[in-house]
Amino acid sequence: IKDSGNHLAMVIRDILDLSKIEAGKWSIKKEEFLLIDCVEQSIKMLSEQAQEKNIEIQNLIDPTISFFGDKHALTRTFLNIISNSVKFAHINGQIICSSKLNSHHISIIISDNGIGIPANRIEQVLKPFEQGTVGHELNEEGTGLGLPIVKRLVELHDGELTLLSEEKVGTTVTIRFPSN
Repeated sequence: IKDSGNHLAMVIRDILDLSKIEAGKWSIKKEEFLLIDCVEQSIKMLSEQAQEKNIEIQNLIDPTISFFGDKHALTRTFLNIISNSVKFAHINGQIICSSKLNSHHISIIISDNGIGIPANRIEQVLKPFEQGTVGHELNEEGTGLGLPIVKRLVELHDGELTLLSEEKVGTTVTIRFPSN
């Protein structure tokens, strides 16, 4: 009952948040912070699920990259992406979080060696209520709201999200922001 209640609360929160974002009512509270802090917090929150599947999560984010944005929104962004990687990674799988910085952009790359997304579904998973796999292949529950929320939160920070995936090989999500 508790798990069902928590799941329902999460679904309602996601629907309300997506509605606020799409209605232009989501406000970004900007502050300066280290990006690694958001990624570390997300990994910590998912460590138990990762351990249950013996998934190794490597955090290779440059600890010196600072960012001026909404720390809560970006933590949620990384939490959603890494959560998907944990859900769809194979037992004994691997997730790698890395970063690149140049004079124009900050890139955060999260890669896994999970089940991947079929090529004809990649555009769809960025739309509300869509999922990457359908039918018997999908053993994990989800609302299909995580990636659309992530995409919109990234766009609110003037960033862009790129999703590359290959079935049975894995998925790479790249988020690119203008450098401060």
